[in-house]
Amino acid sequence: MTTPRTTYFPIDASRPTPRGPDISYECLKCGDVIPSIVVAGKPWNCRCGAISVDHAAFKAWFEAPEQVRGLRTGPPSESWPFADSRRVAVFTTTDVMDRSLPIVHVTHDEGDGAWQFHSANGAPDDPKEHRLVALEEIVKQDPTIAEIADLPCGWRAVRDGPSGAWRREAAAETIYIPVPSRGRNQWVTALAQMRGPMRFEILPAPDRDPAAEGWEFLPGSVVVAQRWRRSYLDGIGRSLGDPPIDEAKREERDAGGPVLVALRRWEPEPPLPAQGLHLRLVEPADLRTVRTAVEERDPECLVCLAEIAQDGSQVSPEQVLLDLSVLALGQSLARWSRSNPPSKTWRHIDRAEAERHLRYVLGHALAYGNAVLDEKAASGVARSFLALFSEDAKCFTNHDIDEKGSPGSGTPLLNSTFDGGVGVVDGQRAGLLFVTGED
Repeated sequence: MTTPRTTYFPIDASRPTPRGPDISYECLKCGDVIPSIVVAGKPWNCRCGAISVDHAAFKAWFEAPEQVRGLRTGPPSESWPFADSRRVAVFTTTDVMDRSLPIVHVTHDEGDGAWQFHSANGAPDDPKEHRLVALEEIVKQDPTIAEIADLPCGWRAVRDGPSGAWRREAAAETIYIPVPSRGRNQWVTALAQMRGPMRFEILPAPDRDPAAEGWEFLPGSVVVAQRWRRSYLDGIGRSLGDPPIDEAKREERDAGGPVLVALRRWEPEPPLPAQGLHLRLVEPADLRTVRTAVEERDPECLVCLAEIAQDGSQVSPEQVLLDLSVLALGQSLARWSRSNPPSKTWRHIDRAEAERHLRYVLGHALAYGNAVLDEKAASGVARSFLALFSEDAKCFTNHDIDEKGSPGSGTPLLNSTFDGGVGVVDGQRAGLLFVTGED
């Protein structure tokens, strides 16, 4: 019986970490080896806390990447060119797997590091044509795929046919850019390439004159962008003064999926203040469930969670929330000035008040108070968010609230006319849930 061959690889914090059944992470401080995927009876964290694997989010977190190394176990005589496991799931189509059409378009997605392999027909609209297979199945079918095993995240590779040379380029996608001179909800489309989390550079448009057309952001600009429902982009039902919402029209527009929208110019972030904590944004499955529900209510919401990576006993919870707001939004996006004492910004409320406030702002339009979400659904989302924190967590809001939970006077956190929500801090975590409103 042959002994499986173990190879080691360094952890690159700038790229998604390889994962799969044959990949583990070894802590060089305590010696623990943690599987990269769920294995019954195996821990998710090492004893010293240097490795933490969030299987729900398909991510691994390393306190100090240089103190961790990756382990890949495989057959003793075979080499494998990809950083990802042989058995990691990748996206392809029936064109490739069942009809054996050549792969001519490959993308290595930014963010989650997912691979996509397509024929010249591209990605079909019919979900029945989609396939999820192991990466090694793709390589077995077309060994030339190994030539692009080192394709960086956020890039794509294309070729003219099965014998053609691969051409590598940063992947581009369509972005909607506002044209203020034309009025409300007027947009043009262009191509943009990702330069960081929700940060995109607008690419040149050779056949256009963006300045003459009045683009708010010209080619070469780096912008912060969000994905909006198409009906929201059209302004369907954005204001109580609009005509009644045509539900059929909204559903028809939203059927095409979300679109990428340029919101504002990106600016480099200043360092967090010396008195602040080391916060690390995390996204467990429970938080994603909450965010999905809140985004249905308000695409411009803020739902985030961070782990507190050091003892917070000497830092006020108000300061923690201020640091988290800047970490999540960016200094240029958060309205609050650091010269304003955090204790003057946040108002402490008990857990019951926090739930009542969240129930109200999730269930009602902030400008006019009309119902936008049924009470049971709003209550469920509020409780799910608060359940992310310990029972002794401290809750805050940036507004006065009345007995119904409606926000009163205060300073909006988000770039909107109105907002409402809460911040929560316990010994290990801090979180924000805010929704917006316009008159």
